Amino acid sequence: MDQVRLSQTLASSISLKNPVEVSIPLARIVWILWAEPESMLSYDYREHIQSWIYNICLGGTEIGKRLHRARYTLYNFALLPQMPEWTPHGLKSLNGAWELHIGSAYREVLALVQSYAALAEGISVAGIDFESVEVCFWPLDGRRTRFHVGPITIVDKKSKDFLRWDDSQFNEAVCAALCNRYQYFFGQDPGPFSFSFVIPPQKKLIQNYKWNYVAYSGICQIKGPQSLRMFAQQVGLGMRPSAGFGTLF
Repeated sequence: MDQVRLSQTLASSISLKNPVEVSIPLARIVWILWAEPESMLSYDYREHIQSWIYNICLGGTEIGKRLHRARYTLYNFALLPQMPEWTPHGLKSLNGAWELHIGSAYREVLALVQSYAALAEGISVAGIDFESVEVCFWPLDGRRTRFHVGPITIVDKKSKDFLRWDDSQFNEAVCAALCNRYQYFFGQDPGPFSFSFVIPPQKKLIQNYKWNYVAYSGICQIKGPQSLRMFAQQVGLGMRPSAGFGTLF
């Protein structure tokens, strides 16, 4: 992982140069954590991280109040073991090291997360106590068009059924969701772009707030403007990115 040690606050460190007046940060927060290697994280961890972001990091702040009312919250996260072991009952890290990635189009959100993580001794997630090791940031890459994407979930608006990755509407829905978020933040259309999986993705069943989501994870390609690809790396893809779905790596 190409990490840069934080030497200044994220809120003032970076900005995206593009034709519009507003801009996003060029990095997302990575909180390096450690837990006992035998610790098993349940697959419903996303709801615990989402609650922590809203209630602890953003609780009582103006940006937190604004996002609570907003149509799009424009943040994304993923908690990953550095040496993963996938089991039917949960996720383990064989060396005890974990990475909590948090991205957002808003500097205020990342600055508040950074501030909390820098001072905290750790975090408890789904009954697992993680110790804080280091707070870093992950620079976004404007040159890339291919990424590994965490589980993407898409629901058909009419039938309310989960779409399969090879359904013609799946890629269209991923693009529409990202385009809507881009227009919401920047106030303009991103221009032509496309999304597709490069190879058949893995199908996953993910529980979140007692709901089971069908999602797909794998290597994907995003063809389009650099500003859109950078934006996607901060806010995620598909439905419910603020619940930890669709993170790009």
